[in-house]
Amino acid sequence: MLKNLGLVLIALLVNFIFNTVSYAETAVYTLPPALQQQLKLATEQLRKAECDEAKLSLSSELFYSLPTGELLILMGLPSYMCHIGSFMPTMVDRQGHWSWGDAIDGYPALLLTDSTRGYWLVSHGEIEGVYPELRHSRDGLHWQEITLPESRNIDCCFEWLKQVCEVDGQIQLQFSGMDDEVTGFWSTTLNDSLTATPHWQKRTPEQVQPATQCQTTPLNQGNWQRKLSPNGKTVRFQSTQQRSTVVIPNWLK
Repeated sequence: MLKNLGLVLIALLVNFIFNTVSYAETAVYTLPPALQQQLKLATEQLRKAECDEAKLSLSSELFYSLPTGELLILMGLPSYMCHIGSFMPTMVDRQGHWSWGDAIDGYPALLLTDSTRGYWLVSHGEIEGVYPELRHSRDGLHWQEITLPESRNIDCCFEWLKQVCEVDGQIQLQFSGMDDEVTGFWSTTLNDSLTATPHWQKRTPEQVQPATQCQTTPLNQGNWQRKLSPNGKTVRFQSTQQRSTVVIPNWLK
């Protein structure tokens, strides 16, 4: 009798532990209605041509694990001809709290962090050409646009910002034209680059620091994985380390 009672208690204990772990692993954080409404409003303001209202795709392929533990999604919004041409920085922290910044024109190309724990975001506008933009942020949500060097003479209509390199308190930029046939380098101090009118200095290839010396580090997805639901209606971001799941819609309605 006592033996059977002991087995029952063990079974109950195992079941309790299993359920506790399962619950921790399945903490689900869904997109709040306020954010969904903000995404709709931003899409209505940014969309510049007619398209099928029933098929407004919400792009979420660009996501990053921040050093402070948050999941950052650069939520792509349909704009010009319903292509993804704008994005809204959206963040979920370890406790499932959502926050977001203003919508930004362009398409993200590169996200880096520097030695001061600041963030650098390279994006490109793609309307009748390609035009680079650079932004800086302290939190990943609120972005300051950086004034780029003038008279770059790379290409009239197709230009890319290929590298943002921090070396010993200096920020070094590399621009390239179509097929990398024309390349130019500019630099200034880190503090000066954040002013309204940075004093960019043109550099020769011989004056440029090699990429191996850069203190800027590209951010990646960390242990987050993105999966589309079987019915195609939602996208799930799962983190085995944080034992949580973030769910967003795949389409704006």
